[in-house]
Amino acid sequence: MAEETQVADVVAEPVATEAPSEAVNQEFNFREHISEELREDPSLSGYKDLNSMAKSLINAQKMVGADKVAIPGSWATDDDWSQVYSKLGRPDEAASYELDGGELVDETSMGHFKEMAHKAGLNAKQAQMIISGYTDMVTEANTQTQTQSEDKQIAMETELKKDWGERYGRNLAQANAVLDQFGGEEISTETDLGNGQRLGDNKEIIKFLSKVGNFMHEKIGEDSFSGRDSEPGLKDSDIDSMLAKLTAPNTPYWDKNHPQHDIDVNEALRLRELRNG
Repeated sequence: MAEETQVADVVAEPVATEAPSEAVNQEFNFREHISEELREDPSLSGYKDLNSMAKSLINAQKMVGADKVAIPGSWATDDDWSQVYSKLGRPDEAASYELDGGELVDETSMGHFKEMAHKAGLNAKQAQMIISGYTDMVTEANTQTQTQSEDKQIAMETELKKDWGERYGRNLAQANAVLDQFGGEEISTETDLGNGQRLGDNKEIIKFLSKVGNFMHEKIGEDSFSGRDSEPGLKDSDIDSMLAKLTAPNTPYWDKNHPQHDIDVNEALRLRELRNG
C-alpha cells in the first residue's frame, strides 16, 4: 500500500513543447537570386517565373542548329551575295523561274525579265509579284487609252454633226470613200498620227477628205467617182473588197458599242447602194 500511495502522490509534470512557427507562403521570385545588374534588364520582363525563362532558354538552344542566313557586310563580293540569294529561294538558273505574264508578256520579254530577276536575286514569289504588278499596270493603261480614244471619237462625231447637220452622213461617206480609194492598206481611220491620235479622230482631216470627195463628185461626176466602171472611180470588184474589209468579223461594224460602228454601218450601206446602183 505504501508503494501505491507513493505512486499516487507523484504528479506528472507536463512536457514542454516548442510552439510551431507561423508558415510563410511567399511566391518564389527568381529575380532575387540573380545579380542586381541583371534583375531589371528589359529582356526579363516577359518571364513570370523560373520555368518560363527556362523554357525560353531551351527553345533558343534548339534554334542554334537551325539553318541561318548571314547578311554580308560592305566587303561582300557578288559571289557572297549569290549564296545569300540561293538560301533565300532564288532558282539555280533564270530559266527555272515558272512565271505567268498573261498575254501581255511575250516569250522574248519574259526571258529577259527572268534574267534580270535572277541577277537581282529574286525568289519565284517575288518575281511573280513584280511581273503581275507590271501586267496589271499595262492593262489599266490600255483600258484608259481605249476609253480616251472612244471619248475623242464621240466628241469628233458630235462636232461634225453640229457642223454638217443633215449632210453629216453624206459628207462622212465621201470622206471614207476618198480614204478607201487612195489610202489603201497603209492609211485608214486607225492610222496613228504620231501624237497618240488616230486619223479617224481628227476632225480637220475628216473635213478635208470630205471636201476632196465633194470636189471629185462635182468635177468628175457621181457615176465616175461613185464606183462605176470608169476611172478614177471604183469597180464592182473594188466595192466587194471594201465591203468585205469593212464587215469582217470582230470589226467595229459588228460592235454597237464601238465609236466607229455607226460610221462603218453608213459606209457599208453606201457601198451596197453603189454596188447595186
